Amino acid sequence: MQARRLQSLLNTKRPIHLSDGKICIGSTYVYDLISVDVESLSMRYALSGEPHHSGDAELIGIWDKLKELIDTGILREIIDNNDPIEGMVPVYFYNWEGNIVESYTEPDNSKITYDGISLYDYTYFYNKKDAIKDGISHLEHDILLINNQISTREFELNEKKKLLETHMEWLDKIAMEFSKCNNCQYFTDLLLNLHPKIVLPNKIKEIESENG
Repeated sequence: MQARRLQSLLNTKRPIHLSDGKICIGSTYVYDLISVDVESLSMRYALSGEPHHSGDAELIGIWDKLKELIDTGILREIIDNNDPIEGMVPVYFYNWEGNIVESYTEPDNSKITYDGISLYDYTYFYNKKDAIKDGISHLEHDILLINNQISTREFELNEKKKLLETHMEWLDKIAMEFSKCNNCQYFTDLLLNLHPKIVLPNKIKEIESENG
C-alpha cells in the first residue's frame, strides 16, 4: 500500500498505515480514526457515523477525498502497489504471527515501510539476526505467560472438582433423610422438579429401589 502517496493526496500529516486488513488514518490517541477496508473499501469513522458532525475541516476533507479516490479507482491502485523509494534499505521485524518479515524503507529512519506497515521503536531492525532475537524473546515471554495461565486454570479446575465432590457427599448424606419419610417418591419428584438437571446420588437411587 502506497501510504506516502495516499498521505500526499489527502494533504495531511496524520499517520497512515496498514493494520488488520484496513488502511488506518490516525490521530494522537486513535490509530484508526478513519479506516478503509482493503477488500470491500467500506469506510469507517471510529467515533461513529461520519466526521461531518465533528466540525473538523481536515477530517471532513479526508473523508470526502477518500470517497473520491474510491469512486475513481485510485484507492484500489494505491492498495495494490508499493511506494517507490529511492535508495531504500531493508528492515526486519517480528509480526506476532510466527514470522520474521522483511520490508523496505528510506535510509533516514522512516517509520513506514514501502508497503505501508508502521514501524515502532525497538521493534524493527536493519539486521535480520537482531529481528530473530527479538522474535525469540517475545515468544519466550508469551510461552511463559501461557504456561502460567494454564497452571492457574488447572489449579482452579482441581479446586472446583474438590468442591463438587464435597457437595455431592453432602447431597448424598441429606438424601438419607428419604429413608425416614413415608412417601419417598414424592420427595424425589420434588427434588427433580426443583433441579431438573440433577443426577440423583447413589443413596437416593438405592432408597427408591428399596421402596419400589
